[in-house]
Amino acid sequence: MFDTRTTATSWCSELPRPAEGASFNGFSEGNLYFQRCLWCQTPAFRRVLCPICRSSRLGWVLSEGIGDVLHATSIFRDNTRRNYSVIHIQEGFSLRARVIDITPSAVHRGMRVRLDADASNPLDLAFRPHCGPQVGR
Repeated sequence: MFDTRTTATSWCSELPRPAEGASFNGFSEGNLYFQRCLWCQTPAFRRVLCPICRSSRLGWVLSEGIGDVLHATSIFRDNTRRNYSVIHIQEGFSLRARVIDITPSAVHRGMRVRLDADASNPLDLAFRPHCGPQVGR
């Protein structure tokens, strides 16, 4: 018989951990971290509970930070046009972020993007266009 508690506990010990002692919200030292449920293995981003099984046992995992734009919106803020997009990350979760270094109206569905490791505000994640193969869904 398959014991999910033993598997989840042993799998949890293998998870990479973000830097200790720092205020942590999924972005640390230029790396993007996401959460994975220790029971059903569902990936999530900045959650308290698993969106599938509602478990509170979530472990942090390092992401490669590469994804595809699912939806893009251009808005005007402070007389500046900005882009806000929903990005599907290749590890299986989605998040809202800006796409920079490109005209906001040029951002489109399916565009390949990579995390901008130099982002100064971790609560406002930014991605840059990236050349590479499409993420499989």
